[in-house]
Amino acid sequence: MQVMKFVDDTKRECGLGERPITQRAKVSHHTLGDARNGIPIDAARLRRIAAATVALRDSFLRSKSEAEELLDWAREAAIDVGGRNALAELLGVSGPYLGRVLSGEKPLSSELMARFRHLRKLI
Repeated sequence: MQVMKFVDDTKRECGLGERPITQRAKVSHHTLGDARNGIPIDAARLRRIAAATVALRDSFLRSKSEAEELLDWAREAAIDVGGRNALAELLGVSGPYLGRVLSGEKPLSSELMARFRHLRKLI
């Protein structure tokens, strides 16, 4: 079924579990399992699953682009404030940790994103 292929591809691409999809679509995890196994489900539920998946994918993509923008800003800010360690001190994190985030070795957490946003307003 095309909808379930889309759901599974989106889950893989965005690192989603089934729970956010089922909660947003207001369906049981059994409903997703039935659809995946070819058991017919009503069209309204299928539309809700597809719509929930699209909304979650779009949210992920917006967040990803914001994260990339914040990382670019942080790389430039590190130069402006006197280096990675100076920026780390302003953010309240360790220099090595910030270095790993800026290099892409570690993912940008939502907490660090919030600190980037706050500091960007100040400087």
